[in-house]
Amino acid sequence: MKMESCVFDGNSKGRNEQARNKEEDLCRWEGSLVDVVKSSVMMKGATITNSPEGGITVSGGSVSIEKGEFLNNNPSIEGYPSLRRNIICSDSGTLNVMSLKGGDGWKDNTSLWMLNDGCSFEGIASERDSSFFIPVLESVEAREKG
Repeated sequence: MKMESCVFDGNSKGRNEQARNKEEDLCRWEGSLVDVVKSSVMMKGATITNSPEGGITVSGGSVSIEKGEFLNNNPSIEGYPSLRRNIICSDSGTLNVMSLKGGDGWKDNTSLWMLNDGCSFEGIASERDSSFFIPVLESVEAREKG
């Protein structure tokens, strides 16, 4: 299947913003705005936004993304305001992120928020030190010893 210039907006579906908002769910989730199960999908120019439950789930299928954009897929877990849930890939699936046009992970060495749970990652997702989270130091404060 090929999808071009699509916008998948979790707000338009009336999704439950409070879903799965416990601290033990920081790095695991089930279900997303778009579920690809044992299928092959090419997404070109797609935007996945406003889905606290997750952007895309790939289960045993193959997803290629060209000029993708992930925005505001925030699960609203207290104490973790920057956490995102863009893609979870499992069951020997394949994820190839060829390029991004903005949003999470667009800049080099920024977090993609893509969880590999038994998949083959290609493209940008395989080139980063981490496909999920890359910490960023925002400030440093020096203090005298003593």
